[in-house]
Amino acid sequence: MLSPAVCTEDGVREERVHLEHRTLEFVHTIEAVDDPAAVAAAFQTFVADFGFKTACCMKVPDHGESIRDAALIHSTPDGWNERYVARDYVLRDPMVTEMFRTYEPYSWSDVLERRDLSKLERTIVSEASEFAMNVGFVVPIFGNGGYAGMVSVTGEHSEVSEAIRASLQLASIYVHNRLLSLRRKFDGQRVRLTGRERECLRWVAAGKSDWDIGEILGISQKTVNFHIESAKNKLDVATRVQAVVTGIRMGLLSPQP
Repeated sequence: MLSPAVCTEDGVREERVHLEHRTLEFVHTIEAVDDPAAVAAAFQTFVADFGFKTACCMKVPDHGESIRDAALIHSTPDGWNERYVARDYVLRDPMVTEMFRTYEPYSWSDVLERRDLSKLERTIVSEASEFAMNVGFVVPIFGNGGYAGMVSVTGEHSEVSEAIRASLQLASIYVHNRLLSLRRKFDGQRVRLTGRERECLRWVAAGKSDWDIGEILGISQKTVNFHIESAKNKLDVATRVQAVVTGIRMGLLSPQP
């Protein structure tokens, strides 16, 4: 395990250089594989060097979406996962809601120091410790279209130096983006939109009506609606907006015309 305790300026510099090389090696490793399980395993090994035993990489669930569907990595104990889902802790967990207060990575101790937790928040933190999750580090990740995700690692005992924070932040961003890219790739491979369906959704994204799209493409409004409804069915969504968002996330729609 890498020691966070460094007493000299030379030692700090040496630690930083070592971690930079270690992190770049990790990035090269995950960029070279297309198996999400291999990416997750590599990240698990990476964070274990800092004393963290579990990892969670996920996007904040959409309305009606389960945590399991939103998770890209989820190695926390099954008993905790079941309780967390059953009691709907995700948007009540102070270590999750803190990400909407800051763009910066933070440790659990940071949150405990700067916030007065509610009774429920204290309960969640206390219950987490029952599963050997006493400390943690969180990297918020935000993207286009209001996207919000996070990478969180936890353990029983682990101190995080500034150099380790930087290393974890960089590695977390890369693992999140790599896993999200692979998910979109595989989801896109499972869904096949026709050329007309993609064209219609691109123009929907541009704010055009069925009549407008029909005039642009030289087809009837009824045919435009047919293609859009077909795309919605393939993408398993209820609205046109959801179809556009899902299509973009899956990499099925090129930039708007």
